[in-house]
Amino acid sequence: MEKGLRYAIILLILASFATKFLIIFFNQGMWWDEAVYLGLGRSVADGFYALEPGTSIESFRPPLFPFLISLISGNMVVVRISVIITSAASVILTYFLAKQMFGRDCALWAALFLSTSQLFVFFSTKALTEPLFISLVSLSLMFFLKGGKARFAIISGVFAGLALVTRYVGTILMVSYFLYFIFLLWKTRKKDDVKKTFIRFSLLLCGFALTIIPWLLLSYASYGSIFGAYFTNFAVYSGSFSSGITEYLTGFFEFSGPQVVFLIVGLYAALKVRKESRAQMPLMFLLFFIPIAFFSVAPHTEPRYLLSYAPVYALFSGLALTREFKAAGRSLQYLALLACAVCLVTGMSMVWNDRFTGKGLIEAAGYLKEITSEKDVIMTESYPYVYYFSGRRAVRFPAVQDDVAQAIAAQDVKYVLLYKFEPGNPEYTAQYFIGNDKFSRIVSFEQWGDQEAVIIYKVNP
Repeated sequence: MEKGLRYAIILLILASFATKFLIIFFNQGMWWDEAVYLGLGRSVADGFYALEPGTSIESFRPPLFPFLISLISGNMVVVRISVIITSAASVILTYFLAKQMFGRDCALWAALFLSTSQLFVFFSTKALTEPLFISLVSLSLMFFLKGGKARFAIISGVFAGLALVTRYVGTILMVSYFLYFIFLLWKTRKKDDVKKTFIRFSLLLCGFALTIIPWLLLSYASYGSIFGAYFTNFAVYSGSFSSGITEYLTGFFEFSGPQVVFLIVGLYAALKVRKESRAQMPLMFLLFFIPIAFFSVAPHTEPRYLLSYAPVYALFSGLALTREFKAAGRSLQYLALLACAVCLVTGMSMVWNDRFTGKGLIEAAGYLKEITSEKDVIMTESYPYVYYFSGRRAVRFPAVQDDVAQAIAAQDVKYVLLYKFEPGNPEYTAQYFIGNDKFSRIVSFEQWGDQEAVIIYKVNP
């Protein structure tokens, strides 16, 4: 690769992180999941794992990220900065993973594709788990692909276990390892090779199992089952399937943007890799296609599921500009630079346009903290914001209107917080509290231009 092109790639990678560092200081909002993870982090520092002590509220979430941020969870800006630093580490690890497999040129392109991916840019500015998960997947793959020594298989399993307790889509990594070993056993004819393959998988499985034991015990303590948290998470996010191919393709393009061209070309290039790299390709193909299959059938479909395995897609995209396709010349390389620049701008635009998400809820929860005592209870669907920003106990609306009065009396609810946007309130709440002499409206907060987006009612004695 010529020096000028290399410098251009490095400048784009640096630009992606410099702009993220600047833009987070303009972010006045917070996502639901951010509020949950920050609240769980603070609970860890207080010696329990749930939004409220003595309950299992949100404790089905994978615990590694909340544990890691527990000491800084009181400051969301500091947590976001730590996530950006983690995202930088994930790009570096992707570089070394690609270099280990296909050399320096592919590695540099893979680092560029990942660091400018529009969803990667977006999610790495929030207090969420994606950058940490990506780093752990890369580490697991790096040690797995080293082969040879037993400790590499164990360490790979450890990082796979850490990935699972960061995001449950880590299941895909272990499924891919399992299928890959089945493939090796089917392909192998020598008894010694079969024995080595079986031992290697057993060591990887041991590293994985030992790592997830604390999570299994935590799940048992909260749900009475070692897999209670895992299946509760599945139940929470189960719903209707994707409405059709249009939504699916839109989600896929949201993940890849114009980089999709190089992803497709790279997939073809992967079929023609040099002989010494072919042994590793079945695993990479599994990690390429299984997340796509999962994304297409998951009840709760989100493009961020694909983002979890972004190092693999970045690696394939990097292949489009190396090896057999090197002869394509500068035009394809400059087109790749342009595509990555477009993705970076798109990602930053997404971050900028999202900077007020949840702002009204943050203000409302802060207001509740000022006018309530520590023992007061708030009824709302937006409970993570109430727990994190006001430190007050929250209960959700009953499913049916007839149970509201009883729930308020039983829980000694003092205030009600209504939010017009996600998550949706039960339908009856739109009219139930208006003009009801059992409640007094005290204040409202603006969100996205709607002055009535957040409304707080006081429960009359």
